[in-house]
Amino acid sequence: MSGKGKTTEGHIIDQIQRTGYPLEIEVSDLMERAGWIVFNNQPYLDEDEGKTREIDIYAIHETEADQFVTEPKPRIFVGTDIVIECKKSTTHAWIFFTRPKGLPPGFGQDQTLDFLQVHSNGEKRFLSTVALPKLHYDKFHTIAHTYAEVKLQSESLEKREIFEASNQLMKYSAFEMEQWREAMASKPSDIDIRFVFLAVVFDGKLYEALTHNGKIELKERSHMLLKVARYSKARAGMSHYIIDMVSKAQFPEYLDLVEDDIQLIRSFFLSNEEHLLGMANTEVKALMPGVYVSKRAL
Repeated sequence: MSGKGKTTEGHIIDQIQRTGYPLEIEVSDLMERAGWIVFNNQPYLDEDEGKTREIDIYAIHETEADQFVTEPKPRIFVGTDIVIECKKSTTHAWIFFTRPKGLPPGFGQDQTLDFLQVHSNGEKRFLSTVALPKLHYDKFHTIAHTYAEVKLQSESLEKREIFEASNQLMKYSAFEMEQWREAMASKPSDIDIRFVFLAVVFDGKLYEALTHNGKIELKERSHMLLKVARYSKARAGMSHYIIDMVSKAQFPEYLDLVEDDIQLIRSFFLSNEEHLLGMANTEVKALMPGVYVSKRAL
């Protein structure tokens, strides 16, 4: 027996339960049952520090993988991935200060990548020329731009887990986009479009803070949006992202929202395929005369 009558195994379990590791496994299991191909502790290169780091969960939706085996092959390849950080706190509440969001935010600018963006070196975006269907982001009336972590029982210095989690997601997304960019650049005749959802799953107290005339109103929430940005060395500019902040209890419903989004996105590209192919050919031929983007269907 160890101190205070607790076994070594009991002590280990108690310490593990204070971390986000069990939450990561629970979230992964839920995702696999919902049709995701899940990779845990996925490594990536931190472009700021030149170090290899890990993200908690990187997952590919099964409908993305299906495009590699279906016949005929789709002429427009649509990638739909999700990146998740899992956090738990019994000592601190997470507070997000929101404002009216204005226009529907949709994906952050650097959560999508398309063939035209790659071949024009970022000067054009094919997705800017099409009207995507409204996604789950449109359901929110407010969006957070800043946040705080407050100790529940007494005063203390603020923790930085929100910053660390959101920064990890942004850095991983930047890394993944660069990998996709290189792959797209080598396939000028293909139409590839990528979307990445970013989320933090939090096991703890989650609040929205509404401020008006110097007064603060707290409302316990299970799902909010956080708008963040970081300076990217690779792009030599600012990269912008929208991150879903989701409670552990709300996560199954969040997966349903993302599932609906993916089905809407795929239906949009499938039902408008011929029109979009024509638009794509016009844009690509202007950039690279002699290249036709419909080769994948041959």
